[in-house]
Amino acid sequence: MKNYLGSAAIAACILTPFGTLPANATQTSEPITVGCFRGPFKSVIWDHPKQAFVDSLMANGFSYDRATEIGERVCRDERLVGQPEQLAEQTRRLIRQTPRK
Repeated sequence: MKNYLGSAAIAACILTPFGTLPANATQTSEPITVGCFRGPFKSVIWDHPKQAFVDSLMANGFSYDRATEIGERVCRDERLVGQPEQLAEQTRRLIRQTPRK
């Protein structure tokens, strides 16, 4: 049990903070803080965007629903787990494609 919890804690620490995208890289006025909650499993069962991710999207003109939708699409994509560069690129792509409000 101790080993399982230790592994989950290490995985959560490594995969959770993805950083901030500069405003000019995403056609936004404010930086986007990209961050996802990672559960203890390899699959994306509990994965969801952290509130700071949703809040930073809302600060750039997205409604709560659209910001949450972008965050869910990014954080629940199994191909992006452990891939911070692809995670950032997918976030940029969704920001460009999603209408504000």
